[in-house]
Parts: sequence; C-alpha cells; structure tokens
Amino acid sequence: VSALLLALVASLGLTVSTGAQPASRSVSWQRYDVDLQIQADGTLAVTETQAITFTGTYQQGYRLVPLDRATGASNVSVAELTNGQTLAYTRGTGQPNTYRATSASGGLQIDWWFSPTPTTAATVTRQFVLRYIVTGAIRIYDAGDQLQWRAIYADRDGAVAASTVTVHLPADASTDAVK
Repeated sequence: VSALLLALVASLGLTVSTGAQPASRSVSWQRYDVDLQIQADGTLAVTETQAITFTGTYQQGYRLVPLDRATGASNVSVAELTNGQTLAYTRGTGQPNTYRATSASGGLQIDWWFSPTPTTAATVTRQFVLRYIVTGAIRIYDAGDQLQWRAIYADRDGAVAASTVTVHLPADASTDAVK
C-alpha cells in the first residue's frame, strides 16, 4: 500500500433548519463526532454522531455534505439515540422520524424530521446519527494516496463544544506509511 496522506480538514457543519429565529431559540452542539472508515474498495464509510442542544421549538435537521472532492454518496441512513436505544428513521418527508436524501448542487442534502422540541424556553439535548458511503474520496497518486475530507463544517447556527474525528485505515494498510 502506498503512503496514505490524510489531509483531513476539520471545519464544522450541520445546519438545523430555523427560518426566522426568535431570541428565545438557539441551537448548539455538545458533541459532533465523525468516524471515517476507509474501506478496502476505496470507498469511505462516514458516521456523524451529533449531540445537539435545542432551546425552543425545533423539528427538522439539515446537513449538506459537499462532494466536490468525491464522485458520489449513497446508503444514507439517519437515526436518533434515545435512552440507550437507537431509533432508525425511515425515508419520508415532514413527519417525525423520517428523512430524505437528495442530490443538490452543493452535494448530498440530508433532511430529517423529529418530534418537536418543547415550545417553552426549556433546553433539551438530542443525539442524531447520520451514516453514508462516499465514493471517489480517496485520491490515488504515485507518491501516495490522499484523503481530503472536511469532517465538520463552519456554516452552522451554533457552536460546537467538543468534537472527535477518527480515521480508520483498511486492515492491510500500514500506519507507518501515514503522513
């Protein structure tokens, strides 16, 4: 395996759909963790786990995954972690526990709907897991292979308190070759 250059650019970004946002509403991320698994076939399995704190009423999440350094994305899923249980969302639109994944001019657009957060100024934290497979994210060069992936984007409506980005190499890759 040639040297694998991991140029991982971390900047932040899930957008929670807010429209006009009254002062009593806010959103922030307690955690925004991204797990990148480079598969033997060259695809990238991405898992985003986001613990989002809401103040005020919210019922929709939105994520635009730029694919300018990839050739496509597929196998999208969305789930919510609640009380130690995983609730897998189903394809659909506008109803709680549903999601939609579409191709947009900026990349892969993932929208999901959840039961509304409280209508008062109460604060609630919910945890969502987005998964998808990216093709063409690994660039193959004579001098070494390259992964350049923006795991977390800056265009969010709130701050991120903590984040971990983990990259897993294929089993036959030598970690000595990573630059």
